[in-house]
Amino acid sequence: MSVRTAPVAPAQDHCARSLGEPMSENSICIHGLEDIQSYDLAGYHVVARTQSREELRQALTAVKPHVLVLDLDVPDACETIVEATETLGGLGIVGVTDSQNPQTLVAAVRAGCRQLATKPLDANDLVVAIRRVLNESAGQPENGRVYGVIGASGGSGATTVACHLAHAIVETSEGATLAVDLDFEFGGVARAWDLAPSYTIADIASAGAVDAALLKKAVCETPRGLAVLARPARIEEGHTIDEILVSAVIGCARTIYPNVVLDLPRKLDAVAGAAIQRCDKLLIVAQSTVPAVDNARRLSEALARAGISPDNIEFVLNRYRKSAQNVTLELIEKTLGKKLFGLIPSDFKSVAHALDLGQPITGRNEVYRAISHIARNLTGQVETQSSGGWFGMFGSRKKAKVS
Repeated sequence: MSVRTAPVAPAQDHCARSLGEPMSENSICIHGLEDIQSYDLAGYHVVARTQSREELRQALTAVKPHVLVLDLDVPDACETIVEATETLGGLGIVGVTDSQNPQTLVAAVRAGCRQLATKPLDANDLVVAIRRVLNESAGQPENGRVYGVIGASGGSGATTVACHLAHAIVETSEGATLAVDLDFEFGGVARAWDLAPSYTIADIASAGAVDAALLKKAVCETPRGLAVLARPARIEEGHTIDEILVSAVIGCARTIYPNVVLDLPRKLDAVAGAAIQRCDKLLIVAQSTVPAVDNARRLSEALARAGISPDNIEFVLNRYRKSAQNVTLELIEKTLGKKLFGLIPSDFKSVAHALDLGQPITGRNEVYRAISHIARNLTGQVETQSSGGWFGMFGSRKKAKVS
């Protein structure tokens, strides 16, 4: 085992200077990667280079590096990661690979790998990965709770629900709340509150690192105190944001905000998957039509197959009009295999008026009352209901008939 230090000047780039400076020097252990010796890892000390797992254990115990960079393309890579993180708590892991096999990458992430760099190695790419994992590992514990909102079909009103849910959490709980717009192409969270953000999530991605100071500078706030991290200003900027960055942003947000609400895109890709895995609760928003309810069922089943616990998934019925329904709530719940978590009445005029003004729905409105109830339920603030139950404000379930 060899141990040495290599102090060099810290790296900077334009976007990092515009939002915040990169982190100071930190110690790195390199395991099983001979070709990194010639790289200039700007701003970081390489304190150990190891080849065997025994050498690695000794290095982790002796010099306690902040980050381990290792080769993921060796047979025992996952076992090495698990052993390393058990040996040194809080160790950040960067894996280097040329594999395109999703199962290999998922196994590495589950073992504890937090960032990836690809072969052939690029020094800048590796530095960015190290910087990101350091920012993920540093800071306060992730104590905040994350609530995702996703639509089961187009026009379900999921973004409106997410926006007003975040506002309702601000109103009904004492903790600060952040709303994150993860629909990078067509998101509307900042617009819903008539905000003109100076920075967006794309600026965080350009900075190449995520930390509390950077995130706080990137958000903007509504007059009521809701923090908003906006989607990119230009559609093409969203194509540069990957699932690793999104996961890091959510993780950092949880160290700052007790409550984080994610407005998710209506698709299941790597970015959405990374966000959903971070959610303590995922609300699937649907309208009470047969196709919408069926899509909600299909979505929940797909997520269950992907490893998301059914206990973390809830269903919200939006724009409900009892007099216009042909399908009973009981039949909807039977189809979904679960009781509804929320029932939001239809009031298009009031909701559209609030969106046009960039203001919350008035507190006397039934839509506001329904979303506030969901917020209290999520945050443990539920008030005692009358014997008729909260759904009673919309009438008995037994009167509707199946067509």
